[in-house]
Amino acid sequence: MPGRGWCCSTSTSAASGDGGQLVEPISRAHTHVVVLTGDTNRARWGEALHRGARIVMSKTEPLNTIISTVRRVNDGVPVLSSAERQELVTHWRETTAETALVRDRLASLTARESVVLGQLMAGMAVREIADSSMLAEATVRSQVRSLLSKLDVSSQVAAIGLAYSVGWTPPQQPG
Repeated sequence: MPGRGWCCSTSTSAASGDGGQLVEPISRAHTHVVVLTGDTNRARWGEALHRGARIVMSKTEPLNTIISTVRRVNDGVPVLSSAERQELVTHWRETTAETALVRDRLASLTARESVVLGQLMAGMAVREIADSSMLAEATVRSQVRSLLSKLDVSSQVAAIGLAYSVGWTPPQQPG
């Protein structure tokens, strides 16, 4: 028989840790999990549901709505339609697969292309990269074209956005 309703709060900040990691072990202990979060990332909501949460709610919901939902969960009343649950879990799965694909593309960059992408992310122009590396501007442009091709994007801005979207960090340059 399931335990009493339980709420946990998730956080994505490094200082606070990731409360989402608590969902699965608590759920496995036959305890209902209601996740309250300030995170608006619907993929993360889907992940929490996949890991066993009964529902994920925004911390901005009115208190009476949160309390009512916890009571309904505790009473065994459905609080999320199966279609809504499936849509969120599917969104998480698709996002996870897409992130893995982007990370694979980033891993395919040569060391030099990775450095160039990092310099672009730091706001450097091609000319500045060439000057700092003591390379011809044409050489750096060739490296940029190559990394754009490997990342399957058409602009430097898109490459930078792609790298940021998966939390990629450039390699440390020898200093």
